[in-house]
Amino acid sequence: MTAPDTPHPLSELPGRTMAREMAEQPTVLRRILSGGAPAIQDVARQIAARTPRFVLLTARGTSDNAALYAKYLLEIRLGLPCGLTSMSTTTAYGARPDLTDVLVVTVSQSGGSPDLVVSTRAAREAGAITLAVTNNPDSPLAGVSEYHID
Repeated sequence: MTAPDTPHPLSELPGRTMAREMAEQPTVLRRILSGGAPAIQDVARQIAARTPRFVLLTARGTSDNAALYAKYLLEIRLGLPCGLTSMSTTTAYGARPDLTDVLVVTVSQSGGSPDLVVSTRAAREAGAITLAVTNNPDSPLAGVSEYHID
């Protein structure tokens, strides 16, 4: 038990960090729309010109939730069938599906997870159009992907 004047080791109340990050969303969205929109639109035009036949989304952890949301948006807005990948089929079992004309979108905050990098590289080698969505334009994931949105 801690003394009354000693800060508790878990000084943040549950949910505080998440609430703070949620409160930052409007500012972050304004920054992305004002500063990043032209680059995003350019990448979108380039990918659309290649007419992908469907989309596979790859992510892990909390980024997997963002990928699932993107799946719904892509299916509704673009009418493209979408699915979530199982990285282990490539990284652990060595599967090499034909991904010609498939858009593979990999979502990662850091862009540094080795399994995401390996699976994205394998997708590109299998003919996929690869797009990394990260917070780090200099990440290994951005480096192996054909396109990158920061």
